[in-house]
Amino acid sequence: PYELNNIAFDFIAVETNRNFMVKYQYALVEYTENFNFDEVEWSPLSAKSTANYNNLWEGKYTFLLKAQTPEGNRTPIQTYHFTVLPPWWRTWWMYALYGLALIGIVYLIVKLNGRRLAARAKELTIEVEKATKEIIEQKKIVEDKHKEITDSIHYAKRIQQAILPTDEYITQILPDSFLFYQPKDVVSGDFYWVESLPLPLSKGGETPSPSGRAGEGHTFFAVADCTGHGVPGAMVSVVCSNALSKTLLEEGIVETGKLLTRAKEIVIERFAKSGGVRDGMDIALCSLKLSENSAPSGNYELQFSGANRPLIIVRNGELIKIKPDKQPIGKSTNNQPFTSHTITVLKGDMVYLFSDGYADQFGGEKGKKFMTKQLYDLLIQIANKPLSVQQNTLKQTLKTWQ
Repeated sequence: PYELNNIAFDFIAVETNRNFMVKYQYALVEYTENFNFDEVEWSPLSAKSTANYNNLWEGKYTFLLKAQTPEGNRTPIQTYHFTVLPPWWRTWWMYALYGLALIGIVYLIVKLNGRRLAARAKELTIEVEKATKEIIEQKKIVEDKHKEITDSIHYAKRIQQAILPTDEYITQILPDSFLFYQPKDVVSGDFYWVESLPLPLSKGGETPSPSGRAGEGHTFFAVADCTGHGVPGAMVSVVCSNALSKTLLEEGIVETGKLLTRAKEIVIERFAKSGGVRDGMDIALCSLKLSENSAPSGNYELQFSGANRPLIIVRNGELIKIKPDKQPIGKSTNNQPFTSHTITVLKGDMVYLFSDGYADQFGGEKGKKFMTKQLYDLLIQIANKPLSVQQNTLKQTLKTWQ
């Protein structure tokens, strides 16, 4: 038994005459079927006839003993086999119980954890259902708001379209022209403006004579770029377009420089009511003077005024740039009257007005702006082509660039 694992061996060899001269060697080894006595570590030769072993671990052992006579003869090796049994807590059946207990504990932990997870999953399901319900409600609110905003934006588009001349009107007034208008959003801060006053005009240009007919007189056309984008830009465009129409049609101002100067005053007055908003527009404005006695050569007088936007004329493969005044139509530090430039346009000239939208588009291999210089080179290339081809080339070039 394990509690009796302190063992003492007493031994003696029979020697009748000189028993005190008998020497002993002994060893304790683990039991094995086939002993190799050469590998055993024997105790030193000694006359001691007792061997003690304390706290032996459980297992099978063999006690080996041999003696040496006074004459030096060795006795055969004696063996004694014995087994120290393990304590009860290290028996196989206890290990089996340990295993069963471990399995039971693991099962209990899994079971309890499963219940906890199931309870948590149920809580999460309730929370998810609640959150889903709230999300659906919020989604409904967002969709309703989105619809309201979208409807408002589309209505703003209708209002803005009301201030833009129709394609039929542009074709009637300026038959040899094309328009490339591509707003970034539903509504835009850029707009175009076309008006015509028939000839002859009364002195001072105040009231058009009803005897004139469409296509004769002063034809006004402009491209404007208002501050802001989307709905804010569109709202500014309505104010600025109305200022142009009021100046021309109600006040009868036909000189482009004076027209822009007066339009600037109106815009500043309109926005002064909202606390001095610094909104306004950049614009390129032209007046083409037509008459029943226009020169057979097809040369006409073109008047131009610009607020930060130039006039470009391509003539015989060369680009002519008429610079604008460096001030906007709106509140600014520079409030000088706008300059009126009078130019004779020749047959075959191409006149271009544009906002900064085209040149400011990002794209290309390096993701940079198109830039005005590249736009000028493109206009020179296409100026002698049919107008429909020019329009399509500008459209496809921009699409490819983007």
